Amino acid sequence: MANVNFNIPKATVLAEVRKTTEYVGKKMPSGGALPVGDESAYDTISATESDDTMLERFFVESCGLVTDVIKRFATAIQPQEYSATCKMPSNYDYTMTMSIEDNFRSAVVNAILSKWFLMSNKTESDKYASNAAANLVEAKQKVYYRKSPVRVTS
Repeated sequence: MANVNFNIPKATVLAEVRKTTEYVGKKMPSGGALPVGDESAYDTISATESDDTMLERFFVESCGLVTDVIKRFATAIQPQEYSATCKMPSNYDYTMTMSIEDNFRSAVVNAILSKWFLMSNKTESDKYASNAAANLVEAKQKVYYRKSPVRVTS
């Protein structure tokens, strides 16, 4: 058994959340609560650095979803700047580690967006919640995937 580290950098996640909310605010689809290009849509939907306290709380809550996936293997978790050390079985496929980490990061971003849009743009919230759930399912499949044993021949 060997240790694997999964890291989800908070600064990267929050920057992606701000970028996505800004884009949604600018490109509000017609039929939404506010018309396309409406300046108040941008102001209402966009998350800014002044919203970081709330976004950081959402970050910690969303990282709890990641912890649920890896809790069986976790030996240490640092929730503020999410980092988890996991003791993985010998047949764990280490080539999946980066992909799993990407799924975890995407799940956290989507979960935060879902929570944010519950307050600012309810029509988008469910879509991001289901995206987060799909990211977690995909990550869990990869975490529990095991390589087939390889017969050593001399």
